[in-house]
Amino acid sequence: MDDADMQVIALQPATNAWAAAWGGPLMWGLAGVMGGCVVVLILATRAVWVTGRGDGRGRALARGSGTATVEFALVAPVAMFVLLLLCQITMLMVGNIFVNYAASAATRAATLVMADDRRGEGPNEFAAGARDADSKHQTIHRTAAFALAPISGVRGTGSGNAVVSDYVAAIGAHYEAYGQPVPQWVETRLAGRLSYALEATEIMLMRTVVDGSTDPPHVDFTPLDEGFLHAFDAREPITVRITHEYHLGVPYINRLLARVASDDDSEPTWTIRARSTLTNMGIRPDLPPAPAVPRL
Repeated sequence: MDDADMQVIALQPATNAWAAAWGGPLMWGLAGVMGGCVVVLILATRAVWVTGRGDGRGRALARGSGTATVEFALVAPVAMFVLLLLCQITMLMVGNIFVNYAASAATRAATLVMADDRRGEGPNEFAAGARDADSKHQTIHRTAAFALAPISGVRGTGSGNAVVSDYVAAIGAHYEAYGQPVPQWVETRLAGRLSYALEATEIMLMRTVVDGSTDPPHVDFTPLDEGFLHAFDAREPITVRITHEYHLGVPYINRLLARVASDDDSEPTWTIRARSTLTNMGIRPDLPPAPAVPRL
């Protein structure tokens, strides 16, 4: 792929994780809902204030007749609903940023491991959908899951999963290396969150092709067929798409949003997708052997 095609790909907003996170349609839609919630809160507050206006005697009679209580009973459920919706929308916006970051991290991992010579996968070869623990597909998938663990729900304890156990041990060793006590959440929550991230996250590698026959040139992202071995050239763009079932954790609102996102609200989740594109390194980043001649 020549430099002109690479420039066309670089200008695609969806290939840049941060640009897609802040400028994507999901973020704009959530921002619109958030703005609407703020307007509703302002209008509700103003309605209560206007209703309670009047001279002192009128307000005293209103308090005595229980009008203030009725007003509060009418406005409080609406205000509570809007506040819960604001909390969930804010968390969903943060989740969108994390998923786009995970796409960037997974793509970076793909460009690094693609040159490895693994069982069944030679240098610059990729077995799409491979389920072996040491496959390149699983390495990229684990990278995405590690990035999404902080925002994931909790599913199980991760017992019996070597990946989860090694991850928890590594985080604990990180704190111990700096002479800090290991936080309790490392042992009680982290394993369950990573277990959820591993199950709720899917990756898909895509072939990136520039169609120069149109003006401006069009970029196509074609998913790699699973069960086949695909070869990548040096400096060829590699695109990774992440699909994550984001856990909606705010009560009451989560079921409502889950119904909006899909017909199945048995588990309150919102599907977030993101993709990122980087250039394949094509060579192993190993250091050359040490020289035999002693150095002074």
